[in-house]
Amino acid sequence: MTVTAVQPEHELLPNGKRIHFERTQTLAWKVIIALLAASFVAGLYFGLLQVDWHVWIGSLHFRIFYLKNWWDSLLPYNWWVLYRHGAFRDLAEPAIAVMGVLTLLAQPKYWNAKVSTLRLATAPLVILLLTFGLGIAGIWLLHFALPAAWAAIFGHHVLPYTAWLGKVSAGNLIIGAGIGLVLHRYWGPVGATIQGYQLDRAVDRAQARGRVPLWVRWPLSAPLIRKRFSRMWRENAVIDDVGTSRRLAIAGVTLFAILIVLLGLAGHYYVGVLHHTIPYLAP
Repeated sequence: MTVTAVQPEHELLPNGKRIHFERTQTLAWKVIIALLAASFVAGLYFGLLQVDWHVWIGSLHFRIFYLKNWWDSLLPYNWWVLYRHGAFRDLAEPAIAVMGVLTLLAQPKYWNAKVSTLRLATAPLVILLLTFGLGIAGIWLLHFALPAAWAAIFGHHVLPYTAWLGKVSAGNLIIGAGIGLVLHRYWGPVGATIQGYQLDRAVDRAQARGRVPLWVRWPLSAPLIRKRFSRMWRENAVIDDVGTSRRLAIAGVTLFAILIVLLGLAGHYYVGVLHHTIPYLAP
């Protein structure tokens, strides 16, 4: 589907109405999307590298996998504790959060983007590797290069890591967000293409039923998504059959993402920040 270049601020919903309090809604959705995206990263890290997964069948007990001990002692160096958490979680969370916000709130300049199938298939792995690679560089910069430069310029060393934890946390956010902004230049067209496919199918289903979805008519999704749907609604000429298998695949991916986000919220914030316990996950 080709989308014409109409200024998004003049885009009306299918019912002919404008979106009220658009800036407030957009800000709220940015916070929500950033939290969910960061929680997705935290959920993957927590689920794969922290949880001791077990299953009980009657009186029988089986361990599925437990990688924490292996991961914590993967490299026999004192600095590994900085990299294993920082590069693969602490910097990845704000990086993916920024990319998530910029993807779901794709600007109109990306609305006509349509990348190849090969790029769609390989982009997630490329982004993952680049995020971790830049995360390693970011941890080196934050914990080693910048303190060394400070000492060389001012003639004394900075406080130990444990004493300036707050500054390091702020540095994690800044460097991680910078990584997300850099990588979005590659990921932006990919994310906009995926969003376009999903919205195109949503438009087809809505027009086949003769009814605009509730999440478009009411502020149950971000304003830019509702506007992009509305433009597609007016310009859609062909209604394609999505197919049962594709619907099931989309539903399965969505359910998996929801479970990972919930795991991240529980593991990183409920356990890590608030120091609570969760039976069987973080006892």
